[in-house]
Order: sequence, then structure tokens, then C-alpha cells
Amino acid sequence: MTTTLHELPPLHVTTVGIPPDEHITPRESHERERALWWGSDRIAWLASWLLLVLLGFVLVAIALPAASTSTTGAVAWSEQRAGERATTAAATTYDTRLASPFTGEAYAGLPRF
Repeated sequence: MTTTLHELPPLHVTTVGIPPDEHITPRESHERERALWWGSDRIAWLASWLLLVLLGFVLVAIALPAASTSTTGAVAWSEQRAGERATTAAATTYDTRLASPFTGEAYAGLPRF
């Protein structure tokens, strides 16, 4: 004969007879696992490997030559910059009047500069 769920007596959870370390809350269980992990040698091994990887990156960065992003030398660069400074004070060659972008005609009533 089978018994349905509704025919069963109510379920009562008890901790009588169970050792105290076996009936802990999920929060306590998480705290214990964290304490075991941090207390073990795993964190030391992880930190050691991370330090070695970072040290390897630093050594590779030091060993590689610096990448040059310029195809011109320092003298050519200075000459180019000097030419730019000389041409910045040139007069404007474009029309300075305000015009409609649709018709190209000057706006009425605005002074011409």
C-alpha cells in the first residue's frame, strides 16, 4: 500500500544525537571553508605563482627594445615642428561672412566681418 504526501505526519527537524559539527548553518559552513582555504598552503602557492608570472612579464618588458613609433629622426622632427609653428600665424583665406548652409546666401542684417 502506498502513502500519499498528505497522509504523512509533519516533518520535524531535530539535532538530537547529531554531533555539533554536523549540524551547522550554511553561513557557518561557508566561514569554515574560507578559514580552511586561507589557513592552508593554497594561498601561498597561488601568491607565489602570481609573483613569478608578474616577474616574468617585467623581465620580458625590460629585455625587449623600446618600440619606436616615429620613422623620422629627432632632427627631422624638430624641423617639422618648427615649420608648423611658423605657419600657424598665416592669414585666413576663407570667406568669413555668415551664410545659410542651405542657400549659400548671406544672412540679412548681419554685419560683414
